Amino acid sequence: MKKVTLKRVLDVLTPTSSPASAQKIALDATNGHNRHLDPSHFGKYKIARNGFPYKPTCLDYDPVQSLLAIGTFEGSIRILGKLGVEMHLTHELQVPVIQLVFLVNEGALLSVCADDSIHLWNLRQKQPAILHSLKFNKERLTHCYIPYQSKWIYVGTEKGNIYMCEVENFALSRYCLSWNKAIDLCQRSHPGYVVSIAENPVDESKMAVAYSTGLLVVWDIKNSVTERRYNADYGVTSISWHSDGKEFLSSHINGTICIWNLRQTTKPRQVLLPHGNPEVFDESKKMNKIDKAVWASNQEQNHLIVFSGGLKEVQEQPFVPSITIMQGKSVTVLEMDFPVMDFQCLCQTPWKSDFQQPFAVAILLEQEMVVVDLKTLGFPCLETPYGMDIHDSPVTCLKMYFDDGARMMPKLNEVALLRGSHSKAKMWPLNGGEDNNTDSKAESNVIVTGHVDGSIRFWEAKLGYMFSIYKLRTLKLFEKCLANHENCFAIENIDVHVEKQILIASNCASVMVYSLCMHHSDHIIECLNMCDMEQIGCENLIGKTKGNNTSQNEHQESDLEEMNGVFEELPQSFDSIEDIFPQRLKSSQPQQNPGFQAKLLCFFKHQKEQSANCQQIVFAIHASNDLLSIARSTCIFVVNYLTKVCLAKISLSDFGSVSEVKEPTSPMQTEISSSFSKEDQIFQISGASGSHVTNTSDLNTNFEGVTFATFSPPVSATVCLWIGTNAGWLSEYIIQSQKKTNSIHLNNGLRFQLYEAIVYCGFLTSTWIVLPRCADVQDFIAANSSVDVDQNTSTNSAEYIVACSKQQIKLLKLSTNTCMQSYSVEEMHGTEILVCYLETTSNGSFVSFITNQGILIILSLPTFSLLLVSSPLFQARLPSVQVCFEKFAKCAFVSSPSEIERIVLSTDIYESIQENTCQLFMPRNPPEREQVGILKSIFGKSYATLDRDELFGSEAGESASKGIATKYTSMNSNLQYTNVGTSEFVKDLQQLRKNVSERGQKLGDLEERTQQMQMSASKFSSNAHNVMLKFKNKKWYQL
Repeated sequence: MKKVTLKRVLDVLTPTSSPASAQKIALDATNGHNRHLDPSHFGKYKIARNGFPYKPTCLDYDPVQSLLAIGTFEGSIRILGKLGVEMHLTHELQVPVIQLVFLVNEGALLSVCADDSIHLWNLRQKQPAILHSLKFNKERLTHCYIPYQSKWIYVGTEKGNIYMCEVENFALSRYCLSWNKAIDLCQRSHPGYVVSIAENPVDESKMAVAYSTGLLVVWDIKNSVTERRYNADYGVTSISWHSDGKEFLSSHINGTICIWNLRQTTKPRQVLLPHGNPEVFDESKKMNKIDKAVWASNQEQNHLIVFSGGLKEVQEQPFVPSITIMQGKSVTVLEMDFPVMDFQCLCQTPWKSDFQQPFAVAILLEQEMVVVDLKTLGFPCLETPYGMDIHDSPVTCLKMYFDDGARMMPKLNEVALLRGSHSKAKMWPLNGGEDNNTDSKAESNVIVTGHVDGSIRFWEAKLGYMFSIYKLRTLKLFEKCLANHENCFAIENIDVHVEKQILIASNCASVMVYSLCMHHSDHIIECLNMCDMEQIGCENLIGKTKGNNTSQNEHQESDLEEMNGVFEELPQSFDSIEDIFPQRLKSSQPQQNPGFQAKLLCFFKHQKEQSANCQQIVFAIHASNDLLSIARSTCIFVVNYLTKVCLAKISLSDFGSVSEVKEPTSPMQTEISSSFSKEDQIFQISGASGSHVTNTSDLNTNFEGVTFATFSPPVSATVCLWIGTNAGWLSEYIIQSQKKTNSIHLNNGLRFQLYEAIVYCGFLTSTWIVLPRCADVQDFIAANSSVDVDQNTSTNSAEYIVACSKQQIKLLKLSTNTCMQSYSVEEMHGTEILVCYLETTSNGSFVSFITNQGILIILSLPTFSLLLVSSPLFQARLPSVQVCFEKFAKCAFVSSPSEIERIVLSTDIYESIQENTCQLFMPRNPPEREQVGILKSIFGKSYATLDRDELFGSEAGESASKGIATKYTSMNSNLQYTNVGTSEFVKDLQQLRKNVSERGQKLGDLEERTQQMQMSASKFSSNAHNVMLKFKNKKWYQL
């Protein structure tokens, strides 16, 4: 560190000192701070991805482990178990997953991808990873099948061949079922690709294979011959065996189901047309195809057939997605809202030869997952507890909050219980996995989402999963709008004060203030009509507060009369009064239920032909003084949300002026006085190279609109309002209140300029501790209680400010008005900063931000040293990017239109929560296979086993050609397995050291006992010798 001499101090105090020298000295004086931050402390670690899997493709079920797996078009896998067990997996290459196959009760999952590769996932470890991968080089994969308790995979290809692959080492066997062996000698055409493979549940040596052209083959694996051949008139989509192994069914593209008997080869035993009359000529040509059919059985001998599709085509609606359940003679059709991608029957046993006893059907639709209860009459749907309805209405706003003191979550859970929101979640049939999540402070997060339909939803976010607890419909407050204003109620911004349980939300033309209340309320909702006086001329509507002696309806009628008078003088761009004020409060206000109840509504006029930045409403809350700042376009309002009074209006067009607002009709009105002068006020402007002083006459007053607003931290002595615009200006307004005169004073403060629109600013102390926002002041005081934190002390006042715009970040010192550091993203063409966040950890303070390309960047404070540059978090295809930060270095963002992903940036926090992650695989004893009695064996039911290792393994001869497929392993999985092996080796070494230490201690004890025995033996020998000497020379008569 350079020595700060008197000459350097005098140079700083001299007005002619250069900005570079001031910046250098300021950095030298603080160079001792934050030296502990290191790039190894940060990383992009995924906690969870919740919501409905985007573009799902396939589904599979493990009946022993009770787990569901969902594959998607983008190469991800979602595994679901009981409440609290949810895992998201991603392939290295984002290729569609066409099939998922569980290795039942083995803790492994097989994924078949569209790039003709097969991946084996290990689910036994905390973080599942790929064990082996096999890529076929010459043939396209169409279907895979794994018999229960088998280590061989049957792989079907587009050319009609079936290969055998060993699970343990992913090596192909020389045994292969070629398509030319399956067809008859007189057949000259190719049978098509392999559609489905199914092993006989009674005889393991028999395998049924379905080809796309309609050829069905029963293959004798042991003798390598075709035992039966069946020719269907139409293409086959799936096959399924009966539990007795004597018959199987096939579903077809013409909407029919054929049942084939092993003793008949000429024609099917029965042809079913479930949604038509098979006797009518060409009736089947009017049916949609059946995509999949499953044949299950139960103890009542009432066989169950479940299939998707097969309904009759209608001109108005040619395709109706449906699931049909045939149980005995009854046929139940369940029409779906979205196309059916896949379904699985949830059974109690993995043995296909036993009575499977299906208790539910899991149906994977294009935009939701439905679970149908088969044990209840009418087949009702069960509610999923995973929060898969995030995309019911598109997400327009996302915020995440930390509720460590459990101030808000218990009340919301109580409201949810009163509404009965959690009653159906207890009936969820899956019970797989183990939830190891504990009630740690770093894991209790509340995610709040705003939607297009005006609803606000609260989600309780645990370590690996997320579920909905409360839904607020803001649309209930307003009258029904016109068709051209359907989206005017979309939530644009949300802020929640967890400590005081206040919710503030805004849409395109109003700001709503809610308060959490646990009882019913019928109070009148107060309104403030806050129109832009310069553009619409409604001066009498600004700051209008309803008095206690006037009803709400009378004021609304008078307001409408005034608006109609103004409407005559409006430009031609407005068609009607509804275009100016599309949102109107309901004349008859209903009783508000327990939960968040509306207290105040602030209305704005609807702006046409304005930019998005100018039209969006920006607000900030200062809960300690009950102040709410609302800004849109060039106007800023200061409102007391408790007394429902508009205190002041600031116009950016005339910087430094405050419009005085009086309210003669309200008894709670405060007098507004402005005590500042343009001539006496000096503003400080900070540039990239330093700072300079200029008068207000030199400032550019062509403001386009406000883009950011925040109050100074509550621990500061004064209350300041900071306003950022899309012209790059960051201005300070000092708010002073006088209780004696019941008035407030607004004074101009500092002013800085950055490049592009302002998106964030944060405050730091002289020791580089990030000062909290208004909602986190109690947490800040509790966390710094050992340092004697006092709101009135100067040590906790803001000394530095970090200002962030779309193109650059600046570290500014408030006392000396200097720019200490600057970081720009201009070199990254087309890159803009979306969100920014400051945080202090045990190692130091840092600033993190995310760009519009999804790149996460972390810089240290105050040096702005680069700590992390991550790969893109999300794809640029999203229509609107929603992302937010929260304490403990956590970040949440909308990764797809139906999913929310959470990550953690701190390596220490990520390592600390690994022990609390859910476990997918739990050792379970599978149900035993049904024993065949003497009578059943006499009548033909017996189980035939097959030694597959003898037929397919190395004992049978050479392996398959290496040119067919290539085995490979990803680098990430190698690193993961290396880390796992290293950790296991360290544990074994520690156990070995413990055993050696225990053995050494035992040897020491043994040595001590040996010495004691040796001393006892020598003492006994001495005594014996003395006795012998005593009686040696004595005669017998002398004794």
